[in-house]
Amino acid sequence: MVASTVAPATTIEKSVEEHNDDVERSVYRIRIYDNHTGELIQTEVGCFTGEEVVQFAEDLIAGYGGYDEAYALVALLGDC
Repeated sequence: MVASTVAPATTIEKSVEEHNDDVERSVYRIRIYDNHTGELIQTEVGCFTGEEVVQFAEDLIAGYGGYDEAYALVALLGDC
């Protein structure tokens, strides 16, 4: 759904310190949308493992009241 107006989104660069050289991380963009209006309400970009990006997106959604209130679109952008 494309909204005619988009709420201002914030972008926070999130760095995850690598403790294990064997762990592969990629740059992901997480966009959180209002489930009722479809408006973009938050954007986060960071370097994550697949498991970390899922957990972070779930935490962001929970902060807006859960899946009844918000949903996320996650995009893999490339290597860290």
